[in-house]
Amino acid sequence: MGAPDPPPMPASRPPYVRSASGYDGLYAARKDYRGEVRKLLRLLGNRGGPSRGDWLEVACGSGLHVRHLPKTWRVEGLDVSPAMLALARKRLPGMRFHLGNMRAFDLGRRFDVVSCLFSSIGYMTTTADLRRALASFARHVRPGGFVVVEPWYTPSAYRPGTVYLDAITGRSRTATHQVRMIVARRRGRVSVMEAHHLVGTPEGVEHFVEHHEMGLFSASEVAAALRAAGLVPHFDREGVTDRGLWFGHAPPETA
Repeated sequence: MGAPDPPPMPASRPPYVRSASGYDGLYAARKDYRGEVRKLLRLLGNRGGPSRGDWLEVACGSGLHVRHLPKTWRVEGLDVSPAMLALARKRLPGMRFHLGNMRAFDLGRRFDVVSCLFSSIGYMTTTADLRRALASFARHVRPGGFVVVEPWYTPSAYRPGTVYLDAITGRSRTATHQVRMIVARRRGRVSVMEAHHLVGTPEGVEHFVEHHEMGLFSASEVAAALRAAGLVPHFDREGVTDRGLWFGHAPPETA
């Protein structure tokens, strides 16, 4: 048995505060949001999931995934970052978005699907917080519904020392240009990333750093957290990216 988790830290400053305005551009060129949603719907159908109903996306960010869900779904989003929610509301003005922390939120209703994509669950840095988040998801899913979670890297798959580089190149000399560089580090069971941003505009070049910490959980830890939340876990290795996808099925009501 491993060492117990340290006490959970208070919720830190939401990620993507200063970089929110450039977030979409950093990922738009290399991430196929539409294709990922199509894969997700296919995999959900393979598990016997619904094709219509109410859908909640936790850590919805600026709405780049949920905008591709078909009209058969009544979609809502939740995120901890006011800056990202402002972008989501502008992109999808007819959709309901909620400010909340995935560890403990209460929307007063349940959904047929509760999803958390793009490895956002990794911002839970202890197994205690992971269990809190998945319990919150489970409280919001209807009997027979599904919780769908795209995991962050496992401890064995994470590679400290890896260098990541993303760039936005504007289409004119007066456009905004942005570069982000990260060197992956590790502290125990937590991945630590200092994201260095350079943003160039006609007024000058700004440099700022955003700090990210994400928990490294094994498959057995995620499965145990889903079971503790009252869900039946299944891991799909195909997933929507190379990190796979967890499905937690809420048992149907019994007569």
